[in-house]
Amino acid sequence: MEKLIIKIEKSKNHFGAYAVNVEGLYVAGNTPTEAKKIFLNL
Repeated sequence: MEKLIIKIEKSKNHFGAYAVNVEGLYVAGNTPTEAKKIFLNL
């Protein structure tokens, strides 16, 4: 099974979390913790 690599970056208005090795998986949250939580609940 392949590992999912998640990267969280800060932009001007939010924090974005996306999968580095899977195209099309992206979420945004107000904090890094919120972005991670949303991503893991997809």
